[in-house]
Amino acid sequence: MLLDLRRIIKERILRRWHIPYSPVQNLSAAVYRYAKRRATLTVVDLGAHTGAFTNAVTHATVVKRALLVEPLPYLAASLRTCDRFKGFEVEQCAVGRHQGNIVLHHFPNAPYVSSVLDLDISIAGMSEIARGQPENLVVPMRTLDCLINNRLGYETIDLLKVDVQGLENDVIAGAGEALARTEAIYCEVSYRPVYAGSCTFFDIYSALMLKGFKLLDVEPGYRALDGELLQADAFFCKAD
Repeated sequence: MLLDLRRIIKERILRRWHIPYSPVQNLSAAVYRYAKRRATLTVVDLGAHTGAFTNAVTHATVVKRALLVEPLPYLAASLRTCDRFKGFEVEQCAVGRHQGNIVLHHFPNAPYVSSVLDLDISIAGMSEIARGQPENLVVPMRTLDCLINNRLGYETIDLLKVDVQGLENDVIAGAGEALARTEAIYCEVSYRPVYAGSCTFFDIYSALMLKGFKLLDVEPGYRALDGELLQADAFFCKAD
C-alpha cells in the first residue's frame, strides 16, 4: 500500500512538472500517457520478438485486440503458446512493401538484430553484439495492408509498433490503407544506417508527415561504444 502511494505521488509530481515518466517496464513515457487516456486499445506489434511491448501496454490499459507479428519461427511459436497473449493473434512473417518470401539474416546469439538487410559490423561494438555469423532463413513477407485487410476488428488501429531492423520505410510503403486507419505509431528509428541500405529517422519522419502524422516524442536508444547515438524510439500521432 505504501509503495503504491509513493508511486502515485511520484507520478503526479513528475506530471505536474511535465517530466516524462512511465511506471511500466518496457513502455516509454509517451506511449504510457497515450495508453492511459484510452479505455481500450487495438494494437499491432511488428517485430514482436518476445512480446515485451504488447505485454507492457496491457499493464497500462485494456488491450481488447492485438496482432503480434514476428518473422523468426521459434519466437512466433513461443508467442502463440504464451498464456499472456491468449486471445491475441500471432503471424509469423516479415513485413515490407511486397508479398512473397525473403531471406532473413538470423543471428542466433542476438536475434534482436536479425534483419533482411546486412548488419554494418564496422560500427563500433556491433560485431560484439552480433557475436558470430548469421544463418540465412527463408521467411514469408507480407504487407501490413494484407495483414490487416484480411482480419476483422482492425477498422481502427489505436497503436502500431514498428521494430523491423531497417525496413521501416518498406513497411510504410506497403501500408497505405492501414496507416489511414492508424492513430499512433511507436517506431524504432536510426540516425545513421545500422544495416546496409536501411532508412534513417529523416526518411521515416518525412514519410509519416506525408501520411498525416506528427512527431510527439523521441526517446534515446542504442549508442555505439564510442558514445554515438545510433537509434531511438519515436512516437507519432495523427496530426488531427
